[in-house]
Amino acid sequence: MHGYYVIDPTGGYDRRFDGIGGLSGGGATSRFLPDYIEPSRSQILKVEIGGGGQSTQGTEHSHMYNETDENYERGYEWWLMQEAKKHNPNIQLYGLAWSFPNWVAHGREALVNKTVPYIVNWLLGAKRLYDLNIDYVGIWNEHTPPEGHYIITLRRQILAAGLETKIIAADAVHGWDICEYVANDTDLAEAVYAFGGHYVHSLSAPICSSLNKPIFASEDFSNVRGIVFSVQNFRNTEVLTLKMVNRDGNRIKRKGHLTFSA
Repeated sequence: MHGYYVIDPTGGYDRRFDGIGGLSGGGATSRFLPDYIEPSRSQILKVEIGGGGQSTQGTEHSHMYNETDENYERGYEWWLMQEAKKHNPNIQLYGLAWSFPNWVAHGREALVNKTVPYIVNWLLGAKRLYDLNIDYVGIWNEHTPPEGHYIITLRRQILAAGLETKIIAADAVHGWDICEYVANDTDLAEAVYAFGGHYVHSLSAPICSSLNKPIFASEDFSNVRGIVFSVQNFRNTEVLTLKMVNRDGNRIKRKGHLTFSA
């Protein structure tokens, strides 16, 4: 394997490579990151918006366990984002909820009048207490189908709050249904900045590319000796997120996302 790539501009360039980032989520996947040896560098950091529920390897605190409770000092994601900013002030931050307290979302249906303020409050808390501008926010980890009205309302409330956070939808597994919804709804198209899919590797649906929006492989992995990524066949996707290291016996698996833009 060569240590360089040959770029041939013949016929023009394709998508722009936006960078390599890290993902902190799933309940406890980056819990031991503070113990790792310096330095650490990243271009995009994706963190879990804790909901107090089991989200793979554990649970993460919610900032609102009920409608009148607000606490933006719970959990370690705030520390993680602050440290990332110290290492690289230009790092982009991406928040995504894996779970919600029961008062926010019941069953599989997001309640617009409660879930939207819940997420917007998290974005505002990051800004107000830590001076952290969250660049991107997702909808609901691996929850399908996407709630179009919720996404549109969330975008409007983000703007009303004076924030510039952009929406990535919909963090579904092996699916790009969100592209079909966006193609048939102008309000939804305006609300969604980029498409995000999980474990899509190097592929996305043709309709996604036709909509002229960035496409994120917003959670993915490679377990070939933990270091080799399937970039050579990468065509329409846009984020290589390196998720924090999980250990399963002696086996190390790194999850991530590669990011390109239209």
